[in-house]
Amino acid sequence: AGLVQLITLCIAFGMSVSAGIFIPLLFIGACFGRALALLAGLDPRSYAIVGAAACLGGVVRVLISLTAVVTSTTSLSFFLTPVMVATLCAQTIGNWASGRPGIYD
Repeated sequence: AGLVQLITLCIAFGMSVSAGIFIPLLFIGACFGRALALLAGLDPRSYAIVGAAACLGGVVRVLISLTAVVTSTTSLSFFLTPVMVATLCAQTIGNWASGRPGIYD
């Protein structure tokens, strides 16, 4: 489901039509995080939250505000460090891969 959503999102974003990107990126990241956790035999809920934040952070490239939003939305303060590390890694990879700022910059 995440892969189909990712392809659809790339097509819609490339056509410059009015389509939201925030929620689909969270969905794609959650799907990939959950799939990774299921393959590794770990808790899929935790990895879905961290994956959603990392996917959004890799495209938007914000660190502190995204970490604050995810932590306050889930009301789970122990996700602060994993979300921040995953978002920082995604931001670094996004900067390295594209060489351009995030989509909102």
